[in-house]
Amino acid sequence: MRTGARPFLVVLSLLVTAGCSGSRDQLLADLQSPRPEVRALAVKKLAEDARPDDLALFTRAAKDMASIVRGEAASALGKSQDPRVVDLLGELLEDSDVDVQGQAAMALAQVKNDKAKAYLTLQYGRRGRQTRQVIVQALKQANVPGAMAKVVAAESKAIWDRNLLALNEGSLPERVGAAEELGKSGRPDAFNRLVPLVRDSQVILAAAAVRGLGDLGDKRVVPAILPLLDESFPELRESAITALTRLQEPQAIPRLQAVAVEKSP
Repeated sequence: MRTGARPFLVVLSLLVTAGCSGSRDQLLADLQSPRPEVRALAVKKLAEDARPDDLALFTRAAKDMASIVRGEAASALGKSQDPRVVDLLGELLEDSDVDVQGQAAMALAQVKNDKAKAYLTLQYGRRGRQTRQVIVQALKQANVPGAMAKVVAAESKAIWDRNLLALNEGSLPERVGAAEELGKSGRPDAFNRLVPLVRDSQVILAAAAVRGLGDLGDKRVVPAILPLLDESFPELRESAITALTRLQEPQAIPRLQAVAVEKSP
């Protein structure tokens, strides 16, 4: 009986192997299906086998026209935990579809190397609310301590650097916008960046710097702004009034009251 059972087991094993092979062949064929949901399911099923050779298939699927396929490809790439897929997942994190962005974020969390974490941190400030939430979740899953504080700080620094570059090298409209944004940042360094500009020859830039200093809330700037109340340029005077009002410095009150009297009929 044992002798007869052995051939039976061999045959059964061959049938199972053939069945698996046939199933895989079908999945490979499904990757060429005109139906996106079929292609997506094929990617998902192939990812369950975790074959290193399938990485090329998932890489191609990541470029699929259908977002549902790109999303499954992102998940499959993440499951591989292969460091070579990080750049591709970084691209998918910028996908036009937010669901794909989220799947790419969670996939990067599975890779867990420094480059993957850097992609997540960088893209936090560039993505919408839904993806931001997933990025924080992904960083936590990747064991990044203080994930929320880390990405917020990184975003703040990126905004600061961008505005500082615009202030130094941008066109006049860009410099005006940057001066105001630097003041709104609340960073102490903004004081030293903006004070020299209150006497800039470009009145529109000087006025923007004054508004920025008003938003900054550092009362050390009051002596530099008070003389501007006597300026002949209306925009500069209005900016000075607005800034001094926000700063609520007692020594500025008499001058503001005098200006109010001058304006009254």
